[in-house]
Amino acid sequence: MSANFPKPKDYPALLIDQKKLIIGLILYKSGVLTLLTLFLLLFGEIDEDMFNRGLQRWPRDGGPIFLSHFATWDTPHYLFLSEVGYQKDSPSCDFYPLWPHLVKWCSVVFGNSHLLSGIVLSNGFSTLGIVMFHQMIKEKIDRHTAFWATVVLLSYPGSLFFFFHHTESLFFCLLMIFCWGWHRQKMYLVALAGLLLPMTRAVGVFCVVPLAWGIWNRSRSISWILMLELPILGWGAYFLWMQILTGNPWEGFDAQKHWPVNSIGNLFDPVRFIEVLFSPSLIHGYYGSLIDRIWFVFLLSMLPLVWLRDREWFWWVIMLGVIPAVLSHFVSFTRYMTMAFPLYTVVGWYLAKHVPLSFRWVFAGGLILMQAWLLWRHMNFDWAG
Repeated sequence: MSANFPKPKDYPALLIDQKKLIIGLILYKSGVLTLLTLFLLLFGEIDEDMFNRGLQRWPRDGGPIFLSHFATWDTPHYLFLSEVGYQKDSPSCDFYPLWPHLVKWCSVVFGNSHLLSGIVLSNGFSTLGIVMFHQMIKEKIDRHTAFWATVVLLSYPGSLFFFFHHTESLFFCLLMIFCWGWHRQKMYLVALAGLLLPMTRAVGVFCVVPLAWGIWNRSRSISWILMLELPILGWGAYFLWMQILTGNPWEGFDAQKHWPVNSIGNLFDPVRFIEVLFSPSLIHGYYGSLIDRIWFVFLLSMLPLVWLRDREWFWWVIMLGVIPAVLSHFVSFTRYMTMAFPLYTVVGWYLAKHVPLSFRWVFAGGLILMQAWLLWRHMNFDWAG
């Protein structure tokens, strides 16, 4: 796919477009969080049974408080890691260290509130990532596709995690830095993001696959080939980090016993995977979710179109969508699929080129309604993804 890099004379208009998008995203995020807070004050009711059953909870002593609405599911683990630190035999060691350390380092700016630090950083990183995503698609395809791809990304239900103290925002931002660097052939951006992605989430190391495909097809210089080492070095840095923090480089892997559904062994048992795919047990929940399986089937149905549009993107969808589904047997798949950015690009392109305007907004509206439903569930300690 050819890239349409902006010319110097276009830079002022480009900066204005980006400024409008940033302002729009800030207003959108601020509006959603304000409305959520008002609704929670009036109607919110945390599932205290789920709160008390969590492997971590926040606050760690006593029952839930109002701010616990903003600290459900994975967030208490990240708050434990940033506030207390990594400890041997803690289930929280399953979570990768870059995000909780960033939250800790930045918390001094927010009155030592790690929760506020995490929420602000999450919304900041996701804003930056979305702006880079929009600009990259505009350069690779066109402005119309970039607009609708961004609408689809923001509307997709899993994007609700861009509001909260989760790793999705940081990971997506690093992913866009990586792809932007490759798109613009800026080696230092690829190097930086390639090193940090595996320290943010385990799936980050897989960025080596689409990078290898791109190098094979577009550039085989020694300098770019050496870039393939950086995700591996980043993963190695993760193990070193865990050794320093806990005395055991494998502590994160040992902690996975608390979530036995996730296993590398699932990659080598396709029969079991097919069985799990066709055996949903409820509409939506931690395990057996019909919604997660519907999204996976949708992703599979889009793979041929992604392949036709951009084969590097195809490998990104495999690494960021298919592999996580197999490893987790669909647990949290609605959330994981948020990272499969080429999917939203291709859907946005199809909507922009082949679907009447009214139907585009109906499609986006349906996604937003599902996101709102999952958002409410998430903030009241019901399962969202």
